[in-house]
Amino acid sequence: MPADPARQATREDWLAAVRAEIGGRDPASLDTPVDDRVTLRALGTPADRPAHATAAWPLPSEPPRLARIVRGPPRAADLAAFEGFGALRFAGGGLEAALGSGDATLVRGLDPASAVVTLTPAASGVRALVALHRLNLDHKVVLDVFDRIEGASPARGLAFALAAAVEVLRGCVVEGLSAAAVLARMYLPITLDTDVVTGIAKVRAARWLWHRVVAACTGSDDAPARIWARAAPACFSAIDPEINLVRGSLIAFVATAAGCDVLEPLLFEPVADRDEAQRLAANQLRILTDEAHLLRARDPAAGSFAIEALTAELAHAAWRMFQAIEAHGGASRTSGGRDVLPETAPRAARVLVGTNRFADPTARVTEAPPHWSARPAAPFEALRRRSAAQPVAALLLPFGAPASARAAVAFATELLRCAGIEPAVAEASATPAQAEAALARHADARIVVCCGEDEADGPFLRGVLAALAGRADPPLLYATGRPLAGSETWGPIGFLHHDLDVARTLEGILDRLQQRASS
Repeated sequence: MPADPARQATREDWLAAVRAEIGGRDPASLDTPVDDRVTLRALGTPADRPAHATAAWPLPSEPPRLARIVRGPPRAADLAAFEGFGALRFAGGGLEAALGSGDATLVRGLDPASAVVTLTPAASGVRALVALHRLNLDHKVVLDVFDRIEGASPARGLAFALAAAVEVLRGCVVEGLSAAAVLARMYLPITLDTDVVTGIAKVRAARWLWHRVVAACTGSDDAPARIWARAAPACFSAIDPEINLVRGSLIAFVATAAGCDVLEPLLFEPVADRDEAQRLAANQLRILTDEAHLLRARDPAAGSFAIEALTAELAHAAWRMFQAIEAHGGASRTSGGRDVLPETAPRAARVLVGTNRFADPTARVTEAPPHWSARPAAPFEALRRRSAAQPVAALLLPFGAPASARAAVAFATELLRCAGIEPAVAEASATPAQAEAALARHADARIVVCCGEDEADGPFLRGVLAALAGRADPPLLYATGRPLAGSETWGPIGFLHHDLDVARTLEGILDRLQQRASS
């Protein structure tokens, strides 16, 4: 019977069509978990649009100002921002302590239009902020909670930042300042990485939440609710540093599209030539605004049902966490909120292209800023420096079914390249005798990996072990896949598979080679 052309399609009709298109699976199977029970939903309709999406809140009309951090006491060279950078974040150097004691000497020389003072969310930070107000200094402040929110889930990071800001606000009000005077100075700090969709939703959620707090405390919907975003140092890799230009561009795109007021960008190589790195960061933002015209639309992500729904989920999850922290006494009584929120499952390992995935052993390794130590790339940078100082020859022996051998070779190649080791690949070795001939041709190999699927009793692996048994200094022998039953009795052999900690595994391999060389 033909469908009634006058009948209007319903949501159920649409979901049924989606179900048919994806082979009868539940459309919800297309959703992607983010963290803390927050989900990126693949499908949406106008009915799914959250209530806040139609509520207006202030958005910056200009691109985010770029900022750079100045550590230590202000110097003459620090008093002017680099070309293209409109803000300087002063951290350390005794600024907070001096202000807290009533000494404004270090601050008076800083232009309040560009200089922002970093304060801790503690009693000393409250004293410094109160002093700024009473000394009639117009400088704005950002709270130094970046280490606390770096690496946290998006919702947790927002909750920790809100809790810190409200704690300082509460302390200043106790000291006699008005909430409006305090909030007019404050930026809400957040961190951004290269996850574009989640990042845009995170910034939008931060702006909504912070505006909610500012409006409630000041009684005005027009009070500024400023967002200070910092590119997460965890994104930085000193291996093939030019890739950081791409990472920095993605983060700048997120900050611009979602509406940050200030961005501390990711610099592609800040140690070797900081001026050049800053010039390129400034031009990344200029391309987004002057060539890509990203600011022609205000809040361009608005109306994207996936981003709108994710924004709402992040905002509501962060608000619940913030309320839980407040219910336990606030940030100062809960280690910034970390004592309140239960631990979540470990997040998946961060992929850094060119570092722990798709690595190029010939790529250069530069230096990383010393204060950026907690980075996923750091262990791989150490491995690359070790292998550069002492090159290692490796040999891959493919065997068995061609498809599984090719997959195993690809896996082992990518694994070893993460340590700067480019392996040689033998022709397919169907028998231990052919493997023995390949080993003879590559007698300098210090690592040998058998790449394929062996039978349960491991005839190929045991044959290779036998071929190496007569050598005075045999190479380290590994096989792809999980350990076979009884393999612990065959001889010295290790197994490489996807569930291993890649950095620790490679570090162990280089340690074994070093021990052999020194014995």
